[in-house]
Amino acid sequence: MTATLLLLLALAGGTMLRLSAQPLPAIDYTNGLLLAWPEPAEEAIVVGASSLASDAVWTPWPEPIFKRFGQFCLAAPMTNAQQFYQLVPGTQFIDDFDPLKEPFATRNPWEPYFADAADVSRFTFTITDGVFQIQTQEPPVNGMVAVFCPGAGAIVRDFYASVDILDWGSSSQNSALGIAGRLQGGPGGVSGMYLGSLQVNPGGVPGTAQLWFFDGGNNVQVPGEFNITANSKYRLQFWVVGNHLTLRLLDLTNGQEVKRGQLQDSRLTQGRVALWVNTRGSSSYTRTVDNFFMTGTEP
Repeated sequence: MTATLLLLLALAGGTMLRLSAQPLPAIDYTNGLLLAWPEPAEEAIVVGASSLASDAVWTPWPEPIFKRFGQFCLAAPMTNAQQFYQLVPGTQFIDDFDPLKEPFATRNPWEPYFADAADVSRFTFTITDGVFQIQTQEPPVNGMVAVFCPGAGAIVRDFYASVDILDWGSSSQNSALGIAGRLQGGPGGVSGMYLGSLQVNPGGVPGTAQLWFFDGGNNVQVPGEFNITANSKYRLQFWVVGNHLTLRLLDLTNGQEVKRGQLQDSRLTQGRVALWVNTRGSSSYTRTVDNFFMTGTEP
């Protein structure tokens, strides 16, 4: 890992106003940092740590990299606690499922792998109106599906991934959606993975939920059931750094953490990142998701 630290540039707060007959969203701005580095560091991501000690934990930073005036940039909040950043070899993937705009004219499909081939005709995966919809057309046989980003995605070591869950259906049936990481295999077959998932309506009780890990060998529940609100939007976050797995659910209406779980495991060291569907025996399954994001270090 390179010891080259990035130059941190403080952003000055400010707004530009424009009169309009139509109401526009308010601009939300806070003091922050803009990390910038010159090309050609294209195959690199930013990791952060709270110290420069030899045992410091460097975690993939959960923000997208963008280009600005010929430089690669990443935004980071300014906090009172010290924070350090550096570049390491890695990759990012982002899909907001919005309609394509020129000069991009085509979209490559997400690629499902079905645990039981009999489910191939029972699911649909549709990108429409700026969201990704996963639905069953008839009761599934097995109901477990890994959904890979276009091209199956890069193999990474440490990673952060998130997806916004906008709808989980009106049924009271038990079902789940998660993020698989360090997944072994690809669209042609899956042999192992870590998993962080949100299970809704456990026991058939509407409005209740649980967080679950799969540690490569066993399902492990995050202790404590909690409530989720119909028509609310949530963000599921899953990251693995070294042997440490973290799973978190955020309420997007207020930005507050709903539930968090942590786990230690050393079975898997690298793999792909994908969405993971588990209908858990339900006869009808619907998920609408948005804003899939992954950033990970090179193995």
